[in-house]
Amino acid sequence: MTRKEFIKICGILGISVPFYTSYISCAEQDETGNIDFSGKVLIIGAGVGGLSAGYLLNQLGVDFEILEASSNYGGRIKINADFVDFPIPLGAEWIHTDLGVFNEIVNDSSVDVNVNTINYDRQTDTYAHWENGRLNVTELVDSDIKFVNYSWYNFYQQYIAPSIQDRINYNRIVDAVNYSGEKIVVGTSDGTEYTADRIIISVPLKVLQSQMIGFTPALPADKLDAMKELIIWDGFKAFIEFSQKFYDTQIGFDINPETDGQKLYYDAAYGQNSSRPVCNW
Repeated sequence: MTRKEFIKICGILGISVPFYTSYISCAEQDETGNIDFSGKVLIIGAGVGGLSAGYLLNQLGVDFEILEASSNYGGRIKINADFVDFPIPLGAEWIHTDLGVFNEIVNDSSVDVNVNTINYDRQTDTYAHWENGRLNVTELVDSDIKFVNYSWYNFYQQYIAPSIQDRINYNRIVDAVNYSGEKIVVGTSDGTEYTADRIIISVPLKVLQSQMIGFTPALPADKLDAMKELIIWDGFKAFIEFSQKFYDTQIGFDINPETDGQKLYYDAAYGQNSSRPVCNW
């Protein structure tokens, strides 16, 4: 894999890291443009970004280690598998891009990637919009794709995590990063220190905005300013099972001003080979 290909795939995966460009630019390349790096990379966070970064580094043969603050990997793609007879996504749920993204993430033509999905039917599915005390029902125009009895977590559990899960250290809350020397030193809340040649930070933006991790030296002003300007809404998902389905495929609401967020009710059991009417309410 070339440097250009690595950057492209990381972009697809949405890896957001203050030192990601530092790792890439400092990694040596051979005459064919392939990455030639013999040091160690430390990844902070075992959500989608951290898992994907570790998976790609593993394919490149680069030594790495992942530090995860919680007791499980997955971050904002975690699921509940006990509520009903299909996975309940607690975070990321839909597919917002072409289905070829699965093969791009796996990045291995020898692997048969098989993910069952369903598109919304614009002819039969309905969208209801609550406005001025009235519920106006129209055709659904949503082009997003849903998993069928599956989820983003299941995808990572099946195709990405198996080859790297032995590299994940759980319950490691990172609170300090010192990159002032030749080696980067990362400190955790229990007093443990880890050293690496490069670091990839893949934690929620709010962790960085709230300065839960101290950096030495401080992060550059332009990066701090960029982070402060980004708005990350608080999220809440409540799934309720009813005795019968009485709601539309999706129900949207006006939020004023629009910068305050979004509110959406939707049929969580849509396409799930389940007879249980569950709605995200």
